[in-house]
Amino acid sequence: MAGSDQQIKEYRQEFGKAFLNWRKSNNLAQQNIHDWSKAFGSSGPHNSQVKFLEDGDLDPKLGFWFALEEMNQELAKNYEK
Repeated sequence: MAGSDQQIKEYRQEFGKAFLNWRKSNNLAQQNIHDWSKAFGSSGPHNSQVKFLEDGDLDPKLGFWFALEEMNQELAKNYEK
């Protein structure tokens, strides 16, 4: 069952806040994420996507989620070392 537009907006804002807190707690700037994307040849996430995500304004497409997953997997590998 799909939520109302207002519910979806609230969920986006909450997810954006959580992502911002995660990014800051890991000392990552938006530029770090963009630089990682370019260095690994990933399709994102890009600066603008991260900004819109954190502001609760991103309407993410499937590719964004795959790029975010790829970034998290790489971060986890480096964290385990």
